[in-house]
Amino acid sequence: MSSIKAFFDSFIPKRISNRVVVNFVRTARVLGKPSKKSIADSLNTNFLNISNHEAAIVKAGGYIEDQENYTDMKYGNKTMQWSGCGVMATYNALVNLKSKKYPAFVSLIPELIRYYEMHGIVFKGALGTSPLAIAKFFKEKGFDVTVCLKEKDFDSVGEKSDTLILAQYNDRDNINKGVHFIQISKDNGKFRPHNVNCDGSIEEERDSVTEVIKNINKGKAKGFCLIGISAPKKV
Repeated sequence: MSSIKAFFDSFIPKRISNRVVVNFVRTARVLGKPSKKSIADSLNTNFLNISNHEAAIVKAGGYIEDQENYTDMKYGNKTMQWSGCGVMATYNALVNLKSKKYPAFVSLIPELIRYYEMHGIVFKGALGTSPLAIAKFFKEKGFDVTVCLKEKDFDSVGEKSDTLILAQYNDRDNINKGVHFIQISKDNGKFRPHNVNCDGSIEEERDSVTEVIKNINKGKAKGFCLIGISAPKKV
């Protein structure tokens, strides 16, 4: 019986292609969208509560590292603690990019939540955020975006991108351990993942995207979509 359970637990991470998974989530995004009233209510709640998190963000150098503490902020029918990692990865990427149009300030977060409730949330937050919606967000803001679904190409995308967002299976052998977005900042050729453990802990820098993934969840994590984001090249 245990071998049968293990087979089904690992079926999606090991036997379903990354492209199928990403496209399924994109299609599922149109189902269970929050109502306009729900989105407005979330925005009000989130503007009221975001100040509760400002000190932790400042302490972490501007990044969100403590998703577990976001029980007071809404995302669809769930909370940011439950399924807000895609939104947090977007914010962290903007911090790393130091975008002039979207500077790193905490009051931006409720507006990011609102954007994804309108354009990227899946099953009202039960399944988080569509990776392709995150890619679309950055394209709309004028960034160059690469979506990579092949693990063998992750390091190449990492080398040419200014910052990265990774969608991963937390455990390549057990889909029940969930899916998580992390942002990988890039400074001086080194890669540091953010909000990995969601408990405020800060991860070490690594030499490549592959090394980042190898050091998540004792080597059990598996990336299925890497989004490379860069400022447009000046001509």
